Amino acid sequence: MKCVVNARDLRPTASREAFYEDALLARARLSLGGQLRQYLINLAENSPSRLRELIKLHQLSFKALAVDDDEFFRIFMKWLPFETNMGSTTLTEYIENHEAVRYVPSWEEFKQTAAVAAAQQLCVINGGYTYDEPLILKLGEMIPSIQIIHVDAHKLVLGFTHLTLDEQSETESFLKLAAEVLQPFECMPEIRSFFPGELAALYNADPETLFKRSISDTKEVVSGFWSSVLDEMALGTSDSWARLCFNYRNPVVHKVARINDENLMRHAVELLYVHAVLFSHRPLNEKEMALLNSGVLGFIDWGVNTFEGWIQ
Repeated sequence: MKCVVNARDLRPTASREAFYEDALLARARLSLGGQLRQYLINLAENSPSRLRELIKLHQLSFKALAVDDDEFFRIFMKWLPFETNMGSTTLTEYIENHEAVRYVPSWEEFKQTAAVAAAQQLCVINGGYTYDEPLILKLGEMIPSIQIIHVDAHKLVLGFTHLTLDEQSETESFLKLAAEVLQPFECMPEIRSFFPGELAALYNADPETLFKRSISDTKEVVSGFWSSVLDEMALGTSDSWARLCFNYRNPVVHKVARINDENLMRHAVELLYVHAVLFSHRPLNEKEMALLNSGVLGFIDWGVNTFEGWIQ
């Protein structure tokens, strides 16, 4: 965009590349902003196809203006695109088709929960893009009747199907062994049945547990003064643990939870835990890298011992 401005009263700097910051410049900016804002509103009323093309190129600028301008947001909420696990949509389209607005605030959480939420017919907005979460929260402030729900893996687990009494009996030894394996990682196992069946396990942790994890991971690469600082930070955190929810609908988990070979079951739990952590888009710490190594080598050793008679 280019414009010609009668700026006789504005004072340029010595280099002529900018203006002095004063009340006149503030009023000029306000006037230019008003002209641009009105131009966009006119496009929305008279040339919607041209507006769509402009939003494709400059949606970040549109969203930035909508965050600070309530009236602009009301007008353009039916134009601004948002990514969901079921395709692109606008906030207007979303609230027309759903009773509540569900979102996750980060890319990592969205990648982890998108498939699980879709399998439960839940449409979730990816709030990880710049300005998207503030606009979603702003929608709740402007329209109080709309419920805004922050979706996380823990809340999704609450909607998973519990096992029958017979299935609980079959998996009792599996959960006991899993609790023993995961105890050093401050993670509690549970087993439910949920979609999609391709997902073997879901790792979830509340923000405070993730904060504790980040402190622990950081301590692995620092020492001395900073290590003591991190210890002080950890003192105020709770004793909450992460949770690993195994999917009984997954064929591998279904088999592993019922086998009699404790050694094989242990290695399976180790690898399923590491896989779930990686699926949650979090880096492995030193203990988890060691667990991955021991799990893979343990599986190879188990296979070699099982089929020892086949070796030539």
